[in-house]
Amino acid sequence: MLALLATLSLLACSNNNEPKIPTGPKAEAGAILFNKIDPEKWTREAHNAGFVNNELQAYSEHFAYVDKIGEEDVMIIRAQRTGSNFVSGRVSSEGKLTFDAWTKIDASIRLPKLSNGLWPAFWAMGEDSSIWPANGEIDIMEMGSKEAIAEGKTHCMVNSALHYGTDKENVKHEQKQVDTGIDLCDGNYHVYTLVRTDKKISISIDGKEINSFDISNNDYFAPGKQFHILFNMAVGGDFTGIHKADGITALGDGESADMYVNWIKISTINQ
Repeated sequence: MLALLATLSLLACSNNNEPKIPTGPKAEAGAILFNKIDPEKWTREAHNAGFVNNELQAYSEHFAYVDKIGEEDVMIIRAQRTGSNFVSGRVSSEGKLTFDAWTKIDASIRLPKLSNGLWPAFWAMGEDSSIWPANGEIDIMEMGSKEAIAEGKTHCMVNSALHYGTDKENVKHEQKQVDTGIDLCDGNYHVYTLVRTDKKISISIDGKEINSFDISNNDYFAPGKQFHILFNMAVGGDFTGIHKADGITALGDGESADMYVNWIKISTINQ
């Protein structure tokens, strides 16, 4: 109990990333606002370190929560380091909030400084009983890749991707990593958008398309196939190319970094 209280106290008081707290873009009518993490829409996940992708962090329910930032209630996903141990948050709408084709999803997100080793993601997984990659995966936004680290562009290089296939031995990866030319870790909110039709998946940032994928003959993303939404911030792992704690420079011992999500909107588009 004392350990839990200490953790919650740290969550409430520790933030090394708040010298500037801007107001995010105003949410449109119908947007989901995070005055709480509604258990009817979201699950805060818990997993051991190395759960996927050889990531260094464990996931804890206590590292995804809501707090008032300025005048707004915001969902915060926190990554924290203690020595060589890392803990972060992961939120999923699996079994609760899904979408199919002819859908637009906007999310207003503020990212921390990423180099080296932080890996924030806004993505979606197929809502069925299939085992990955047979259920299909859509990576809307992920940042902090080993290529971006090598080029000194973790603040502006965005990866979007589709992953699918019958099994892990036959998985197909359609990845598009783009230098947006925008500092997305500038302390401001940016709006990340997915548009899914029967033929195309497109990704935009602040209204400008950065990536698109042809899905016209891809059954893994066929109309009617439901997907759920995830937000998380990993530390290290295969995407970053960092597999040891001493390679993580984004977090010093005792430090934390926050990914803020102040709203998400799911809307139907015309066919």
